[in-house]
Amino acid sequence: MGDRWADIAVASMSTQWNYGPGWEDALIEAYGVEPDGERLAYYRDLWNAT
Repeated sequence: MGDRWADIAVASMSTQWNYGPGWEDALIEAYGVEPDGERLAYYRDLWNAT
């Protein structure tokens, strides 16, 4: 099992691609977790580096 933040980070980025701005927080809230800015940034940077 991996860190769920790897999935949440990319999924929340994709809300902007697919639906426009303003949906990122709703997606993270739907997961039932508090936003973790450090992990979001880490996995987004990792995604963008590939």
